[in-house]
Amino acid sequence: MSMGNGWTPERRAWQAELIRQWKPWEKSTGPRTEEGKENSQYNALKHYMRCAEEIDAGTGLKPRS
Repeated sequence: MSMGNGWTPERRAWQAELIRQWKPWEKSTGPRTEEGKENSQYNALKHYMRCAEEIDAGTGLKPRS
């Protein structure tokens, strides 16, 4: 059985095994310096500034109509 996106169950299993061998989560460290940590805390704010819908900055929720 083939999936619509081109990933057969066999291909998915093969890719999953490769990823388990690579262990990319062990190399993911996030910001290391104080400057990097300072900058990363504003990532959500940057998204909020570009958001087309109105969102309450305090709760992160859309206001009820």
